[in-house]
Amino acid sequence: MKNQVSVEERLRASSNVIDGDDYKKTLLTVSHLAATYLAHTLGPYAHTTILDDGQYRYSTKDGWSIANRLTFNDPLADSLFSYIKNISYTIVSKVGDGTTTAIVAADKFIQTIDQGVKLSNYRQRDVLAALNSIKDKIVDRLESSEFVHYIDPNGDFDEVRRIAYTSTNGNEKLAEMIQSIYQATKNPNIYVDFGSDLETSYEIQRGYRLDCSPKRLQAYSTSDTHEFKTGVGTTIGFFFNHNLTYMMHRGVIDSIIRYTDRLSQIRKRKYTAVVFSPYFEDTLSGQINNVINQDLQAHQAPIIMMCQVPLMTTMQQNYLDDLCTLVGAQIINAPVVEAHTRMATPGDFTEESNKEYKEKFPNLLKVTDPVEFIGGYAVPLDHVTFNQKFMLLEEYDTESAEYKARLHEIESAYKLAMNEAAHKSTFLEKSTMDASMRYIRFFGQMGIIHVGGESELERRCTKDSIDDAVLASRSAFENGFVKGMNLATIGAIEEVEKYEDLSDIEIDVLAALKKSFILTVAEVIHNKYPEYPVEGQKTWVTMDYRKQCVDIEVLIENSIKCNCGYNLVTEEFEDNDHLTVVNSISSDVEILKAIVSILGYVLTSNQMLSITKSYDRDTSRKIRQAEDYAKYNNIGHAIVDAFAHRD
Repeated sequence: MKNQVSVEERLRASSNVIDGDDYKKTLLTVSHLAATYLAHTLGPYAHTTILDDGQYRYSTKDGWSIANRLTFNDPLADSLFSYIKNISYTIVSKVGDGTTTAIVAADKFIQTIDQGVKLSNYRQRDVLAALNSIKDKIVDRLESSEFVHYIDPNGDFDEVRRIAYTSTNGNEKLAEMIQSIYQATKNPNIYVDFGSDLETSYEIQRGYRLDCSPKRLQAYSTSDTHEFKTGVGTTIGFFFNHNLTYMMHRGVIDSIIRYTDRLSQIRKRKYTAVVFSPYFEDTLSGQINNVINQDLQAHQAPIIMMCQVPLMTTMQQNYLDDLCTLVGAQIINAPVVEAHTRMATPGDFTEESNKEYKEKFPNLLKVTDPVEFIGGYAVPLDHVTFNQKFMLLEEYDTESAEYKARLHEIESAYKLAMNEAAHKSTFLEKSTMDASMRYIRFFGQMGIIHVGGESELERRCTKDSIDDAVLASRSAFENGFVKGMNLATIGAIEEVEKYEDLSDIEIDVLAALKKSFILTVAEVIHNKYPEYPVEGQKTWVTMDYRKQCVDIEVLIENSIKCNCGYNLVTEEFEDNDHLTVVNSISSDVEILKAIVSILGYVLTSNQMLSITKSYDRDTSRKIRQAEDYAKYNNIGHAIVDAFAHRD
């Protein structure tokens, strides 16, 4: 029967599997569309894209900001793009730069295969193996002294400015801001947060910062800034690693107050005790607030302050431990609290119980006075500034053995985390960022960039761009840099092409990769001169108002031949000592890795099972049409038969 739908077609339409040509066509189309949209953000003449979140609009050139907000209404297409985007996020997380290049170059490679290049003659598995082999060879060449240059840690950090300038598509103000931070701190780890002003600004923060929330800060503030600044010999600290409750800690708090009062009388100056804890039970807080109110009514500085410190994660606990190292504090834990209780209320415990406790904790219970005992855990908090969000220890001894030992421990953990991330295809974001932030804080001086903007959308997009520039600059500072515009990568490919032990498939893979990067460079130039074709002609046509032709093959050939870079703005070649357009070496390496990951995903899969696949409406429509046709066809035949058999 005409338009008859088979059982197989009916079931296929209702399944959540897309396979064969449909899958490949969808995947390649998604990849190509994303690359087409993002190619406009490449290079110094990148086009701006207006982002609209329904409430605000913001114009940006940042490729990751665009990719991160690009979606497809089709659930399957959006799912496929999410995978490509997640691979690119690895680059952003590690080195901050190269998202767009990876997606565009991978798409160029796919197009190269589809256009009948020799790779179509090989098995996909063999192509993927060759890709990984060639990737390793290119990376080895890229990381050699032939291509990599290093930043002088005692110089003016102009290379950092150029890295940031390239990463932000020509944001001179931000590039100079990052350079100034390097000059002031020599610390590549920069903290970026959202500011409260319209303009983006920065500050140099010297000291150790601990996130915390002082209670009733206004009661201690001595200025219009609503900050509590300690001098020398006026403030002491007590650090707890657990929640404070009324039943268990009222005696400890009483001893802290009595010790602080005793210290004030002996030294003839008013002292304030700051008690650090992750949480204060309401009843205990009420008791402490009564003491604070009594001091305020007597027109005196409060004798005690509560400061809540988050200790939910291991990293937050590390931050508190690091601060205790800097101020020489011992943590007051549960055994210490119990020891205090045994001293304060000895009648509540038997001699046998006290003996067992002393055997378990031999370092405790060496004194009998609970006030003197708890006072042994007090440490000076000199030159500390408290505000609503954090405290800043402005001065401490960086020459002490304790400080150097802890710094070495933290720095080693940071380098280990970065090394592990560099050798994995997926970025260990949380562990690496934690190690980085801990190192930033303990280093003692760091730059903080406060992101400004007129709307939430603008602030977030600006922060994306600043994060990229900060990571790219840090990566270049730590690992070195190469000439930009993918010229270093193309040069490394040409060096690998000279190897004599390459297989036929590796030679073809190299050719496809080289063409992909050349076409990506063409996109950069195309953004400056839209009239120039991106591909299809060996030599570009000279424009009427131009004195010379920007011939991409000549550009690359000359760059490699004279071992120099190229400035698209001035259209001049630059020697290695005066490179303007530069990238972190890690950016080029991670771009290569991301391309191989994207291609591996494309080449090794031929179907997808997904909960996001919607019911095939087209096939469903055909099924309904066929059923309607069969229904009305049967009715028609019945009518004809009825007329034919009439008397």
